[in-house]
Amino acid sequence: MNGYLKLVDKEDATPTRRAEPEPRVFTAPVLDRLARTNRAWRELRCMGFSVRSITWAESGPQLRIERLSNRSLKPLLDRMGPRRFSASGAGTEVSGEFEGVTVCWLQSGPSVTLAAAPRYHLPL
Repeated sequence: MNGYLKLVDKEDATPTRRAEPEPRVFTAPVLDRLARTNRAWRELRCMGFSVRSITWAESGPQLRIERLSNRSLKPLLDRMGPRRFSASGAGTEVSGEFEGVTVCWLQSGPSVTLAAAPRYHLPL
């Protein structure tokens, strides 16, 4: 058997890699948004809520859930941050942060309006 061993320098043994381009679609912020959205969606589903739509906004993902009158919002409200209320033609839209995304729903019925704050005048 005629064989021989060749001495290889350490530098020659290391494969050369070309610089890989920066991903254009699945960048780190996009992957983070997807992970937060999936986590929130799963948690909402475990609590019995149905997600009706997703909006991808600059401020972050927004999940719109269906508000069922026979389903309590307590589990969601207990884990949600401060809520915002805005009047809508069909009722009041309620939104707040949950698991790093905005969750919103339409609360049917008359819109909630805040009474104007009284004005106090200080004597001069």
